[in-house]
Amino acid sequence: MRARLRDQAGMTIVELLMVLTLSTMVLGATLSIFTQFERDNRTNQLQNEAQDQARRGVTTLARELRNLASPSTDVPRAVDQAQPYDLVFKTVESVKPAGTQNERNIKRVRYCLGASSGGKATLWTQAQTWTASTSPAAPSTAACPDGAWPNLPGQSVNSRAVAEDVVSRDKQAPIFFYNSAQVESITSIRNELLLDVNPGKAPLESKLASGVFLRNQNRAPSPSFTAQDTGTGHRVLLNGSASEDPEGNALTQYIWSAAGVGEIGRGVVLYWTAPGSTFPRTYDITLKVIDAGDRAGEATQAGVPVS
Repeated sequence: MRARLRDQAGMTIVELLMVLTLSTMVLGATLSIFTQFERDNRTNQLQNEAQDQARRGVTTLARELRNLASPSTDVPRAVDQAQPYDLVFKTVESVKPAGTQNERNIKRVRYCLGASSGGKATLWTQAQTWTASTSPAAPSTAACPDGAWPNLPGQSVNSRAVAEDVVSRDKQAPIFFYNSAQVESITSIRNELLLDVNPGKAPLESKLASGVFLRNQNRAPSPSFTAQDTGTGHRVLLNGSASEDPEGNALTQYIWSAAGVGEIGRGVVLYWTAPGSTFPRTYDITLKVIDAGDRAGEATQAGVPVS
């Protein structure tokens, strides 16, 4: 009996099966962990690539916004469209083509988020250039991208993907934010992109955000004036000194007019002698102010008494 207990000739079949089973379980768990690690590593790599692509696109967007084409009489709007998923604005192109009549070298740029597919969408950019002295009408923005836009300079396509794997639309999260509902008054634009290469699965989406102050935005001045009947000689004292420029710059012109008469004078303060022989009566007086960027604003006072 003691000899049999010391016998080391081999293992029983039960012991062998147990060892094989445990080895298989350990190996399977190890392979599962390795596979998951590889999958997570690939997802992280794709997520980083998506973020890098979006970051490059957002950097270009910020540069174009900083070079916003300052509004003027011939180009009254720098921002043409400001929607949660669609932004159209005018910017100044860096390279000016020879022989162009577009002296300021302005172009129109669009950034829009396309339709969602599988929870993800693509942020596209489109551009419109011209050589004429006046800017053309903006192409259609009904679709994103829209076929009405011309081809990009030097390319055979009219759109370029700025960022892919954007899940903002499915999460009902706007990608553009504005500090004013009026396009003429927008002075800052903030953009936020939610990126996820694998929607609905870990890891969660990442957010890429930036903001730009529109340093070249030139809002229309705000005219304001008083009109006081002097009581003698059918004269009215007009004072437009309360008029303001939103950017704090000096106003270059103050132009006064009266209904039925036309322009009656210029200057911050004006004494105006009303024409006619029937008094007392009233006039509708209008003040038009113009800033250094050639933006204009008008205000009218109806029924100004003249004795």
